[in-house]
Amino acid sequence: MIVTGVIALLSWVVTLLYFFFLSYILGELLFFSLIGLAFGKILFPFVLLSYLDSVIYLKRLKKNHFTVPIKRSYYNNDLRLLPRTAYVENCYAKDSIIAAVLSLFAYALVLGIDYYIFIVWWMEYDEGRGKAGFELLMIPELIFLVSAVLFFRQFNKKKYLDEVDIPDGRKVRVSIIEAVEIILAFLVASLILTYLMNELTRYMYLSHNSSYERQLSSFKENAKMTVLSENLHDGVWDAEITCSPEGGNLSPHLYFDPVDGADHYVVYMVDESITGSSRLCWLATDIHENELLTGDNLTIHADDPEYQYIGPDPDSSYDHICTIYVYALKGNPDCDISDLKAGENVIDGMILYYDDLNVIERGGFNHLTRFGNVISYGFVSGEYGTH
Repeated sequence: MIVTGVIALLSWVVTLLYFFFLSYILGELLFFSLIGLAFGKILFPFVLLSYLDSVIYLKRLKKNHFTVPIKRSYYNNDLRLLPRTAYVENCYAKDSIIAAVLSLFAYALVLGIDYYIFIVWWMEYDEGRGKAGFELLMIPELIFLVSAVLFFRQFNKKKYLDEVDIPDGRKVRVSIIEAVEIILAFLVASLILTYLMNELTRYMYLSHNSSYERQLSSFKENAKMTVLSENLHDGVWDAEITCSPEGGNLSPHLYFDPVDGADHYVVYMVDESITGSSRLCWLATDIHENELLTGDNLTIHADDPEYQYIGPDPDSSYDHICTIYVYALKGNPDCDISDLKAGENVIDGMILYYDDLNVIERGGFNHLTRFGNVISYGFVSGEYGTH
């Protein structure tokens, strides 16, 4: 008890020093302190309970009128050999009732945590994937109900007796401290399982919405909106949309499916031929119609600060691939994309979707970014060049 307690205490001290004062020199020490912290914090409560169990056992022997010797070897660990001044038994049968209540309380606690996680994922995040983890957690947690029934049955004095009573063929009931140890072990295991299932659900959620296993080809395959342009013929963009001498730097005609529930649309046109990046040609962040005419950048949107267009700049070395993405948004995303400028190298349309436009709130439950701001998206892509 002393050893594990000291380890836990020192680990807490080192951890606090690391986070508040000495993080620049205690990095390596923190790694070892976390091991000690886990060791001390997990073992210390159980060792402490074992010590308390011994203390209570000796006190109950005295209350049952036994003369407690200095060494248990004096009576060969047999209560029948101990002298006693009076005879009582089953004085602590209420331990079983208390243990049953504690077991039910632990069940209600863990079940409440599970329901909270389930409601957060299901209602707030609109994610049914949390349901699977919740249902799996319900199975092992039934151990609390089983243990509650078993503890309550031990209240029967005709079938059970206290561990400080002389054995007579009846079963020995679990003492209050032993019951607490059992419940605590189940509780720790359930909380760890709850945490792991929540992290698994989080991984599944992020795999679907954000940062895991992202590929541009898969992103395009999942596009649902139909996006068309009259300036695209047989997979080739008209020269008039380019900023070349042959072009007029006119924003392309664009038509896309209207989406129910969309507050506005974002148009994002990038040259995807540049290795390692994409050149931004068109960024319109507050579009409310589902059709844009050729050259809108010079007419109705000429003075719109949220409507940028610098046409593709072809050269004679190779043909380029230019893609226009259209996103239907519920509302303004919890991000700032004002630093994106037409004519500069920027992120591709997939990264813009995942890291910016689809974000409803950064942080939130378990420091998890909420997604789902983009209702639907689509794209149209074609080549352009000078030959």
